[in-house]
Amino acid sequence: MTEPNIAMSNASLPMPKRVLLGEQTMSSLFANIVHVYRHHFRVIFFCCALPMLPLLLLMELLKVTGPIGVLLGMLPYFMGTFVVSGALTVTLSDICLGNRPTVRRSYARILGGNRWLYLISTGLVLMLAMTLGMLLLILPGLWLLARGFFTSVIVALEDRRNRDAIRRSFALTKGQVWRIMGLSLPPQLLTMVFTIPLVIVKSELPAMAASVVTILVTFVLVTTLTPAIALTMVLLYYDQRVRRESYDAQALSEDLMR
Repeated sequence: MTEPNIAMSNASLPMPKRVLLGEQTMSSLFANIVHVYRHHFRVIFFCCALPMLPLLLLMELLKVTGPIGVLLGMLPYFMGTFVVSGALTVTLSDICLGNRPTVRRSYARILGGNRWLYLISTGLVLMLAMTLGMLLLILPGLWLLARGFFTSVIVALEDRRNRDAIRRSFALTKGQVWRIMGLSLPPQLLTMVFTIPLVIVKSELPAMAASVVTILVTFVLVTTLTPAIALTMVLLYYDQRVRRESYDAQALSEDLMR
């Protein structure tokens, strides 16, 4: 006679929260990305949209003034991408750790303590090394890209910079390069699938219409698909910490205090 009451009491219990930290597979990675987008898309959207929309508009407006305008427009956009990626990393990390993510906290962390400058300088160091590797042979450049996969995440979350951040990424990716690259490939391919048609359509449009299409499509990509790449990096970063460092409750509490 008591079974219905037991069933009703169990049904009334809240559903447990999804655990985002841990070892990832392709299926769990996809499920986690969908879960984060369903529950936190608003903060992710504004984290990307607020700075990138004016930078996109500025770049397109200056482009019509000539080569100097193109350079002046691309420079703040280029620097802004590093800052936005760092703030987005903090937002996504807070989501994974169970913190309440806010745009203000994410940008305060990146803009404070010169982290934005370290993101740019470390990114340039890694890009220079990859470019040299590509010039020598393609494989060394790809190898550096794979081993430095977590560099920007490490700068944003661990307060490391330049060579120290790159060495830390090398340590986390040791022996896991192919697995990490395989798991990170789908969202990058999806972005490419949407980017290629943009290039084709732009070539057939007048200059003004091409600029409008560029702004709209780039804005959509930056606010919807790019966060999936960043979230993949953050989830795999914690995946590697779990595998290599037995990332546990103590480490979690230390990260929550940052």
